[in-house]
Amino acid sequence: MSDYNLQPKTQLSVQDLRELKDGLEYQSPYQEINEDVTVMSFEQAGKHQILKLSRVDLAPKSGFPAIDRYIKAFLPESITVLGAEASVGKTTFAANVAANIASKQQKKVLFFSLESGYSINTIIASYLENKTEAELAPEDLKQDIPNLRIVAPTGQISLSDIEKTALIELPEIIIVDHIHYLIHSGDNLAGNIANTVRGLNMLARRLKTHIIVISHM
Repeated sequence: MSDYNLQPKTQLSVQDLRELKDGLEYQSPYQEINEDVTVMSFEQAGKHQILKLSRVDLAPKSGFPAIDRYIKAFLPESITVLGAEASVGKTTFAANVAANIASKQQKKVLFFSLESGYSINTIIASYLENKTEAELAPEDLKQDIPNLRIVAPTGQISLSDIEKTALIELPEIIIVDHIHYLIHSGDNLAGNIANTVRGLNMLARRLKTHIIVISHM
């Protein structure tokens, strides 16, 4: 199970990395006016949705049949907000989804463990080995999952940090646990959360990936 400490592997700027990634993957039919505004015709929007839906079979899935019957797949250029009360298992569920996608579906996952840090390793190992955390042996925690990268910064992190890391790692899905760690100041919590969700949605579109973000309710 690999980690990533947010130390840049390259001196390329975010814009340089965006251009490199755009050369690797399919292009969305958006006409970008600026970073926040894109325009397409009604026909283009319809074709774009058809393209996205055609990728259901290839897109990452939660690995839980009861859930996948409803959401089908984590399609690119969109986000899923996982909201619930504190201490009901949001992080554990997200970790299990990450394990399913990275280990069983062989798709690359970038997990920003902003709350649990690298202890998320224990949750994932417990799920994959079908053991309680108390039953885990040291070798269980040392196993590698090549498609999983864990980011556990010790300081503040921004959407720009998430984007730069993603442009280097090129994941098929990003998990952010949780959104409140992206909000650094301000009294209007609801407004700040809404703006951050909007920023993550735009980021998913730029990266052509799916973002799962956890939020307390």
